[in-house]
Amino acid sequence: MLGSALAVAPGARADISLVEVGSFTSPTYVTAPSGDPDRIFVTEKGGKIEIVRDGVKLAQPFLDISADVVTNAEQGLGSMAFAPDYASSGLFYVEYTAPRSGDADGSVVTVEEFRRSSTDPDRADPGSGRVVLTVDHPDRPYHNGGQLQFGPDGMLYISVGDGGLPLDSANNAQTTGVLLGKILRIDPRQAGAYAYTIPPDNPFLAVSGARPEVYDYGLRNPWRFSFDRLNGDLVIGDVGESDYEEIDYAPQGTDVGVDYGWRCKEGLHDTPTLAPRDRCTPSGTYVDPVFEYPHVGSGSCRGSITGGYVVRDQALISLYGRYLYGDFCLGTIRSLMLGKPSASEDQALPLSVPHVDSFGEDGCGHVYVASFEGPVYRLAGDKAAPCPKPPPPPPVVPPTGGGGNPPPPPPPPDETPPRLTLDGARVQHLLSHRAIYIGLRCSEPCGVVATTSLAIPRARRATHLAKVSVTLPPHEWVRLGLRIPRKDAHAVLHSLRGRRRVLALITVVARDASGNETRRSFRVYLVR
Repeated sequence: MLGSALAVAPGARADISLVEVGSFTSPTYVTAPSGDPDRIFVTEKGGKIEIVRDGVKLAQPFLDISADVVTNAEQGLGSMAFAPDYASSGLFYVEYTAPRSGDADGSVVTVEEFRRSSTDPDRADPGSGRVVLTVDHPDRPYHNGGQLQFGPDGMLYISVGDGGLPLDSANNAQTTGVLLGKILRIDPRQAGAYAYTIPPDNPFLAVSGARPEVYDYGLRNPWRFSFDRLNGDLVIGDVGESDYEEIDYAPQGTDVGVDYGWRCKEGLHDTPTLAPRDRCTPSGTYVDPVFEYPHVGSGSCRGSITGGYVVRDQALISLYGRYLYGDFCLGTIRSLMLGKPSASEDQALPLSVPHVDSFGEDGCGHVYVASFEGPVYRLAGDKAAPCPKPPPPPPVVPPTGGGGNPPPPPPPPDETPPRLTLDGARVQHLLSHRAIYIGLRCSEPCGVVATTSLAIPRARRATHLAKVSVTLPPHEWVRLGLRIPRKDAHAVLHSLRGRRRVLALITVVARDASGNETRRSFRVYLVR
């Protein structure tokens, strides 16, 4: 059974309470497959997904990817989303921050597909992982985004923060050629050699220099966004920096491909002390938020919006149709009525949750709130609400604005060979290490195989050393040592004593994920 109800502040309505459903380690999100009346799934910052079935937390996690997740500051496992056909396909997706090679603070925002176990519906198959999309997030462990949601159109929407630099000094959110500071939209299903495909009506599909995954831009850290399960409206809670938090609202089919203003605006206001301003769009072309609220008090945490959901739980009569949101710093929970050009009737709920980190919905439309301190609560009304049938998908309204709907070209195949660079000393001393050293760098993740032949004078044929295989991260120099076996080293040394040159010819083949190859050779003369 469900746990005890959280105490309600004085003056609270008797028909709304918070009922604890379990305690977790830094919970970040709550969800469930559509129509599932018995379970909720809770993601934890460290990389686990836990299940609560009929009010009881199961002993084994649904999935544990802790070994793949980096958790500094705001990093970690952000959320998960079940595919619309999860009942038959078993597919679900997670968004998390993976380590970035050589960067202690940066990460790689990763969307990965998994499949549930074929024998146990309460367990995922950990070996089924398939990386769908990655976004390089260098330098800072902040503003990672972290929300996955399938929209009413069946496409996967992904939030990514601006990268974390103060005032987004890299101008990522305003640049449509990068994926930081955006809401992205993709079809995550694998199509042949392609990990995902671009929906044909994405607004920047045919815009030169823009990434076709981009759906909306000009966002600082859209930690949480959601779709109204009744009508498909999109609501974004965008975390502010200096003075204001904001809520952005797009009724279904509107405000597609738009600029929500960051870093040029924060809420409804021009960003103070921003220089240079020449990278900001002329005034009046931004889509303003429908609601903002200022930071209060003093200290390092004066306001941080946690976006929520439009309530469609029939048991929450006084909240039905209202948008629920919270504040991580203040622990407050509030609701308002969404509308254009502005929201209305903003009200505080007489409930408080320390460090309210996320809201969520289960398969029946019940609403949950997670505290980063550990507890997860369900918002309960004054009557039990049976699990309704999932509402029919709202009719899909053709998107408008932001670049139109060009006809979809097929995803271009990756036929570009990786750029491979070799470097090192052209003359090397055999007696120093009994090995030959070169530096390697590849323009993208590459698998590399290096082979070496030694042309020893008076030898009947060239000596071939063992092949060496390594994996290179993109754009990083890796020092590779090719060891000479002792018997060959003696032959080389004997030749060098006779003042003869020994030539080492190193051949390197680099292959990228699409199978494109680049071959390079490097000559080294060995001396005593």
